[in-house]
Amino acid sequence: LQASEMLADASIVPAFIRMCGATFGHGCAMGLQVTLPETLVVGKGCFFATGNILTSVDVDQGKFNVPCITYMSDHTFLGNHNHLPEGLPEGSFCGVGTWLPKRPTEPNMSYFGNPAMKFRRLSNQ
Repeated sequence: LQASEMLADASIVPAFIRMCGATFGHGCAMGLQVTLPETLVVGKGCFFATGNILTSVDVDQGKFNVPCITYMSDHTFLGNHNHLPEGLPEGSFCGVGTWLPKRPTEPNMSYFGNPAMKFRRLSNQ
């Protein structure tokens, strides 16, 4: 068994990925992710459900390329099975099965589907 399969959705997943080279802010929780840890930067207070692809890895004609770092800003929330090669801005929410090929610029938005539909998140203040 691979270490990632043994961890499943354990609360120590962020610590394990951090030990592999990722950068994490305080108060993050996540299930298993597909990532290259040394190219992942996660802000504080984030939650990622299982099965997200958090890497920009591209393999073409036998060439392995990592065009950018995946940067997940503070307070981002991911549902299951999203593909976010460049990450999300602060306060973003991403539903299930969403694909965002480019990092959005507006904070506090929600994204759903493929192609992604964008919705403004309402503040509770």
